[in-house]
Amino acid sequence: MPLGAGREGRRGPLYNTPQRRAGEKLAVGRKKRCRKRTLSSRSRAGGHRRHTSRSFRISFTVVFYMLNLQLDRDDSLSLRISGGIHQPLLTSLLPKLVKPGNTVIDVGAHIGYFTLQFSELAGEKGTIVALEPTPVTFRILRDNCAGRKNILLSQTAASDKTSVAQLYLCKDNIGDNHLWQEGERNWLAVQTVKLDDALAHFDKIDLLKIDTQGWEGFVLEGCVDRVLPATRKIVLEFWPTGLTRAGYEPVKLLRLLEAYGFILYEIDEINNRLTTASIPHLLETFKVKQDASTQNIKSGDFTDILAIGKGESFELSGLPKR
Repeated sequence: MPLGAGREGRRGPLYNTPQRRAGEKLAVGRKKRCRKRTLSSRSRAGGHRRHTSRSFRISFTVVFYMLNLQLDRDDSLSLRISGGIHQPLLTSLLPKLVKPGNTVIDVGAHIGYFTLQFSELAGEKGTIVALEPTPVTFRILRDNCAGRKNILLSQTAASDKTSVAQLYLCKDNIGDNHLWQEGERNWLAVQTVKLDDALAHFDKIDLLKIDTQGWEGFVLEGCVDRVLPATRKIVLEFWPTGLTRAGYEPVKLLRLLEAYGFILYEIDEINNRLTTASIPHLLETFKVKQDASTQNIKSGDFTDILAIGKGESFELSGLPKR
């Protein structure tokens, strides 16, 4: 069943958010990486693991943009210490990226920090499709989006094919679960979807946001036939170490975007600036990190990329160029 079809009920992979309460106030930092690894305790029946972490349900509410946002137990977006703002530069760019009536696809929606802002900016005539595979995070996302008729939720992971995959869980940070194996993490089976199939009925996508902890390359591979040609703007995390660990070459991701005519910009949160970015610059600045003693790839530098489609109107005057 295509994502966005069958809005009238909760049958199929996607459904409208339940009409329990309307969000009024949003919590709005960088997502923390998992620093500790869990020991695997697979079942005798064949290795499937349930998520054994404690409950991530209601913790507290912070206020931003007159929206309510329930946080996960670990506050993996660091909203408490950042004053309720996650990735402030990207957050400040959202009104330029999303306009009333727009269609936005939020891949790796987490607890809905960006999803709710997309909903506000797109308005009642807009459509927001949010995908989040982790069960406990999806429940928080569903609660945060309750009552918002322009949001469609799917408890799935985007990939290069529709199938079932293993989601490897970070014990200490629910925001760092991912689809590639790392150490001896526990895992659970999740549904994956190829966006070309799931979003085939969308003729135009105004913004595609992807934050999948190193799986971004495979998400884009599942978009090459229909989604990428229909997409005007993309925001995605560029983490070469994670991409490499997942089995995807960082340069391949950048060249894929370039092949579809996208112009690349770096969303530099550290220096609070948006700059044009060449492929050589991105590869030189954000390198795969290796442990000199073991040659194990370690968590390295990362950034966010804004990709603007050719001919797309977007006010970028005064940007410094590299």
